[in-house]
Amino acid sequence: MPNSPYAEEVKTVQRAIACLKMEPDASLSKELEEKQLAAGTNLEWYGITKSVFERFLYSRELSNQTRSALRDGVDAVRVIFTSPNLN
Repeated sequence: MPNSPYAEEVKTVQRAIACLKMEPDASLSKELEEKQLAAGTNLEWYGITKSVFERFLYSRELSNQTRSALRDGVDAVRVIFTSPNLN
């Protein structure tokens, strides 16, 4: 989606996923990927990703860098979901 109105938000989510993959606990990225498989559309994929990010923020030990990236990812998905381009 490089020309989309929310290309930067997509990049932010991708950066958060990359940070998650760098965590010592490999089960985190595996769990995210398993949950994402349930998505039937791109919007569902972002919604699932946001939910998993939020759960990890409240329940898992994460590096400060990953914690910050996940917060940014949650905010980015919120922007995508509230975009007037979706209506």
